[in-house]
Amino acid sequence: VQPEEDVEAIKRFLAAAESSSQGKILFLTAPSGTGKSTFVHSLEIFFSDRVGEVVRLPPPHELAVSEIPAFLAKLPIHSKFTVVNFDGREAPYFNEPEYQTFLGALNGLLRTRRDLLVIWPVTDATFSAKLIQLLEQVGGRSAFGIAPQIQLNGISKERFVLVLEKLLQVANWRLEDAAIS
Repeated sequence: VQPEEDVEAIKRFLAAAESSSQGKILFLTAPSGTGKSTFVHSLEIFFSDRVGEVVRLPPPHELAVSEIPAFLAKLPIHSKFTVVNFDGREAPYFNEPEYQTFLGALNGLLRTRRDLLVIWPVTDATFSAKLIQLLEQVGGRSAFGIAPQIQLNGISKERFVLVLEKLLQVANWRLEDAAIS
């Protein structure tokens, strides 16, 4: 079940990347446990005509910040977008010079890889604001689409019953079987 507002925001993000012929980065903010990563991974389904795959960045203990641009550069080039989920990379305290170097390299890579899109789910808007500011300092606004950050809204409350029905279908139940009115 598509969250309409969120899907529209991603459509604008994809359009910005297509029209500029370069990769983009987007911060996706919402409280913990609201489905940010699930939404990012669902983009393969919601936009199967434009998104070829969603790749999750390895965890920090496996891939240091300084190694991220090289990891991204090694991803195969595709005609459809490769979305890289930066989940698990939120750090309220970080080494600013290290991140400036990292963001400069990331910006340079995105300028040359029109097929790469980075979506960074975060719970702390202060963290993402710092990174947006650093990225603007090292490379301007070219790395962003229309907006550098969007708030995940999720599925409208009017569609909750539809979602529940679909979940129950997996168990071969109906609302009546679960005694839910």
